[in-house]
Amino acid sequence: MNFYDAADSIIQEFIDSGYRHMLDIPNNKVWVTESTTSTLVFHKKNVVIEFYFFHPSMETPMHSHPFHNKIIFLGGDLIGHKQNPNDPLSKTSVALGDSHKLKLGPMMPAGILHGFTTGPIGGNLYNIQIWEHDIEYPVSAGVEYQGISLGPVHQKLINERIESGLQGK
Repeated sequence: MNFYDAADSIIQEFIDSGYRHMLDIPNNKVWVTESTTSTLVFHKKNVVIEFYFFHPSMETPMHSHPFHNKIIFLGGDLIGHKQNPNDPLSKTSVALGDSHKLKLGPMMPAGILHGFTTGPIGGNLYNIQIWEHDIEYPVSAGVEYQGISLGPVHQKLINERIESGLQGK
């Protein structure tokens, strides 16, 4: 079984459980940046699932992650942006709404630039990290982050992860 097939099985396990949150994820905490708040809710092998809140009326810079990514939209006023891989000067935007709620989105490959914009009520989703190897020290997607930071609070979290030597582990 390849990493992607294994991940699909694990994600389905999370969904079939009724989105049950694990209580014993090592080193878990509430991750707070200038425009997001999150916590890990499920971790198994190469999959890390995080409950993500996007604060109201904000926009994240375009950024990428070293893992493949899926989301399950939960609610709010959220627009997702993704750079078109074949045309780096253009991007596709999708306004997430009722028709997207509790549906597993398509996989976005590692390294693809993307970002989010919220309206006055913010938005929330499950962010699903899919790694090509098992992850022993899971952390927020906001820390396993490549691009312009959201500000000094976010940059401090990124720097702490880099200094730990545990990025991608």
